[in-house]
Amino acid sequence: MLDHDLIRKFGYKTITLNDKLYIIKYKQNISQNFAVEALYGLKQKPKFISPKFFYNDVGQKLFNEICKTDEYYLTRAEIEILNNFAKQATKYIQGKFQLVELGSGDSIKTEIILDIFKKQNTLEYFPIDISDVIITNSIKLQNKYSNLYVSAIVSDYQDAFNLIDYNNASDRKLVFFLGSSFGNFNYSEGQNFLNSIKKMLNVNDLFLLGLDLVKEKQTLLRAYNDSSNFTAAFNLNILTNINKLIGTNFDVDKFKHGVKYNEIEQRIEMYLRSTINQTVEHDNCLINFHKDELIMTEYSYKYTIDKIKHLIQNSNLKLKTIQCDKNKLYALILVSK
Repeated sequence: MLDHDLIRKFGYKTITLNDKLYIIKYKQNISQNFAVEALYGLKQKPKFISPKFFYNDVGQKLFNEICKTDEYYLTRAEIEILNNFAKQATKYIQGKFQLVELGSGDSIKTEIILDIFKKQNTLEYFPIDISDVIITNSIKLQNKYSNLYVSAIVSDYQDAFNLIDYNNASDRKLVFFLGSSFGNFNYSEGQNFLNSIKKMLNVNDLFLLGLDLVKEKQTLLRAYNDSSNFTAAFNLNILTNINKLIGTNFDVDKFKHGVKYNEIEQRIEMYLRSTINQTVEHDNCLINFHKDELIMTEYSYKYTIDKIKHLIQNSNLKLKTIQCDKNKLYALILVSK
């Protein structure tokens, strides 16, 4: 399903780990691109850093701990829905499929999807993530599933979409985007993202999307500010990762984690607050902070069922099903072109 001419054209290279596992990575050092993106955000008012910079090795481990906390309902609710979906998957999934996962993180949820296809003789799986964490996860999954052929793409979603051969119709595709990462998009960005997904789908392909639902304010605030402080460490780690990626000199001890719920926009806003007046350096660039100035690190939009239906309708996608957990905290939607 990958177009190897496009892999070369867009400056990627293929690394063969074994005859069933390939890594597709950008040939050049992409730290310069990261620097441009990160510095752009840090020069804005208010300052911001993209949440994609959360997920280095340390960030992924911290997020895994967040998912185990009592306060973080999302993973438990999503696993409940996925298990129910897997039991009735034959209503929607018939024949041979290739799998494309956006934002491959912890492999637990991925395994629920892979189990649906365990009787398929060969199963091609294309995880896409900006972090090298997907390499470790791909090796783990391949060791567990003998029928699995993995092409792991270390890239932004949009860049990775360029590498996929949309016209290869030998197998249907199931593209899935789990967790709450879609909530990092505002409504317009989310609409554009779904338009990109639609272009990637053939008529018989499917897209499975996870969306966090609007709920009581305190439940949301606790989920993003757990009592064990894993979320605080996760948020602060973004500065450590930026230091490593682009060479800034953030002093993590001079920032504090914070979170609030914007009821008008129906979104969680996670930020880092500067505890003093300070200056951060990058080469010859100086980034000044005044005391209590914020860096926004994540917007996480929450959805109502009506808003989900409106989003899908505006994307001209066909809604197959919306499934929620028993407490109506989270939703999975399945759509086709």
